[in-house]
Amino acid sequence: GEKSVAPFILLESGPTWLAPWHSLSARVLETGNDISPFEAANGKDPWSYFKTNPDHSQLFNDAMGCDARLAVQATIEGCIPMDFDLPHLVAVAPKSGSIQNVGGDMFMFIPNADVAFLMWILHDWDDEECIKILKKCREAVPEDKG
Repeated sequence: GEKSVAPFILLESGPTWLAPWHSLSARVLETGNDISPFEAANGKDPWSYFKTNPDHSQLFNDAMGCDARLAVQATIEGCIPMDFDLPHLVAVAPKSGSIQNVGGDMFMFIPNADVAFLMWILHDWDDEECIKILKKCREAVPEDKG
């Protein structure tokens, strides 16, 4: 149904996402290693893994979508919201009268808005990339009303 979190549970309980947890303590105790637990367990970072595993990529997209539907609903009620995401994701996003789907690259440009609500974003990037994203958000939100 509309409020199902089945894709999220399937993603988090599947072997691809569980494997990094099985070696987490060893990865934390190991010094001089900058490979993430996901990459150590699966041979690639998540984004490269998705490119070569389209079924898993679809499961990830579905999981993020069901999570967003539940978490964002109360936040956007009464607003004219915009879904800004990668072009291939907004191309298949459900159409809604109150949501404008906009594709783009957050490192290049974020559309103007009164607020930037980042969900499941910054934890994926290092400090320098997070600063770039946040600066783009600052450029997008008008100083006088954001």
